[in-house]
Amino acid sequence: MQVIFTALFLVLASLATAEPFLEKQNLFSAGDDPAFNIYHIPGVVVTAKGTVLAWCEARKRPAGVSDWDDIRILLRRSTDDGKTWSPPASIANVEGPKQKNPFALRMKNVDPNDITYNNPVLIADRDGTVHMLFCLEYMSAFY
Repeated sequence: MQVIFTALFLVLASLATAEPFLEKQNLFSAGDDPAFNIYHIPGVVVTAKGTVLAWCEARKRPAGVSDWDDIRILLRRSTDDGKTWSPPASIANVEGPKQKNPFALRMKNVDPNDITYNNPVLIADRDGTVHMLFCLEYMSAFY
């Protein structure tokens, strides 16, 4: 019986000195970039080569103001299993003139000049391709 307790004590002692299995990192934190006040709807995917991609919607006005504000899609990349990350980069840009969703224009406090990129989804294919889907103004979908 004493041998079991000694073995259990040694196992627990070794676990106490082991490195953590999971580490927490905030990849998109309010205040990191003065251009954005809130980060919303995050996602993570790992490519066939092991690159970790993390993305989110970045909103310029405080939370709860409007889903029709100026919203961008940001991406960060890690090639070392999430230990270090690239700076956030905007990854969605539709060239040419953009039309504000007519529904949004009927709402109060909506700026017709704001551009809303939203609902991003990245899908890592087995062949290494990363597919991206997103919306513009909740009315046009892009691939």
